[in-house]
Amino acid sequence: MEREIRDFVRYLKVERGATGHTLRNYQSDLNQFLKFMTAPAEAEGSIPARRVLGLEEIDHLGIRSYLADLHRRGLKKSSLARKLAVLRSFFKYLRREGLQKGNPARLVSMPRQERPLPAFLTVDEAAALMESPTGDDRFILRDRAILETFYSTGIRLSELVGLNREDIDFDNPDFDKFPALKQAKGYVTELKHGEMLYMPEGYCHYMKYLTPGFSMSLRAFPSSIVKLSKAAYNVFIMRHIDNFMKKEKVRNGLITKMKKH
Repeated sequence: MEREIRDFVRYLKVERGATGHTLRNYQSDLNQFLKFMTAPAEAEGSIPARRVLGLEEIDHLGIRSYLADLHRRGLKKSSLARKLAVLRSFFKYLRREGLQKGNPARLVSMPRQERPLPAFLTVDEAAALMESPTGDDRFILRDRAILETFYSTGIRLSELVGLNREDIDFDNPDFDKFPALKQAKGYVTELKHGEMLYMPEGYCHYMKYLTPGFSMSLRAFPSSIVKLSKAAYNVFIMRHIDNFMKKEKVRNGLITKMKKH
């Protein structure tokens, strides 16, 4: 059996491209199994092991005794599952090479993995987390709104990050659900045709169009001729290319509806 183990490890290295760490683990687990199955006598306090002289004598009962002995010695179920997986791969290789009629390791059930209880915050810890952002700074109010939304709704982090303005009812905010909104202070202004509004960096904003039309936002004035040329390229060239591609998608049936921005 030692020769078969060496051939199997060589197969993993040459044909499967296994790493050195994987090869050492397979070699160690198989040598441990071989030592158990060929033990000449029962060790004191251990589960009885039959002396095995050849591969044809190994059956699922011997493998089960081997795993039971490891479990008695305090090995975790995750480690037992790994050792059983190694034996399954080994006997699968032997069967493919014509050295074994079957795979006795397939007849042994995989140990059921332990599922520890998830860690959670206590009521006091959750309250302390909600109250941690203190102050009237706009960034602090933003952080508090994010925490309260995350905690009160139970949504996943990816859903929270993916929220957009269409998901929020700004006209009728739920102050009971999001109490931090009561502390938000801002400015309301109505822009007429041709007017401009400057918003400092870091300010959150919400725009509602009363009538349909075309609008343009200048987030920051270009600081160089190169950046100004890129901005002009996006406005006068890329915009037309984007509109053309959208029309082509509709014409070819890739999308069924176009929304005006």
